[in-house]
Amino acid sequence: MNNEEYLKWIMPSIKNRSLVISDFRYKKAEEQARMETVKSTDIINFVNEFLCKVGMKTTEDLSFSPRIELQRNGIRQIRYAEIRKKNQIDDKRDIVWIKFTKDNYISVIGTGCDISFSEWARNNTTAGRINQHLNKEWDDSFVLIFPLKEIPENLNRSDIESGIGNYLTHKGVPILDFYSHNY
Repeated sequence: MNNEEYLKWIMPSIKNRSLVISDFRYKKAEEQARMETVKSTDIINFVNEFLCKVGMKTTEDLSFSPRIELQRNGIRQIRYAEIRKKNQIDDKRDIVWIKFTKDNYISVIGTGCDISFSEWARNNTTAGRINQHLNKEWDDSFVLIFPLKEIPENLNRSDIESGIGNYLTHKGVPILDFYSHNY
């Protein structure tokens, strides 16, 4: 087995989830950065495929374009309440979002209302530190947002986030912060 082949079999333990303690996540990010990027239109299709398989509404069903161009008003770039209202979701945190790097890699997948491109996020989040390690920068001109409409009773938004990330990796889409959607 080559030196990094083990990365495909291990899910980091609690001890190794922090970049301060271990470089495990950096190694996985380096592996992902060697893969070819996938067009955001294909990523949108894959996410909608997954949502359909789970029995949820897709962005096509909702007539919602998941590509959100970010506003530069200095206060708030994303209008979460408007997304909630337009898609008639119960909680504005019932979204999964995807941030990209300027060279089109998925940097991180998350859920909730905490999409940030701030200096603090660059320096203190796992995704921000992975980007720095790889000499990459977030593309702060857009994000993909998927409203989570009709989450099945036995699942929650974190389960859907995990499923989306794992489905994308199954489809060969590189994710630099590879484990983010599972924690």
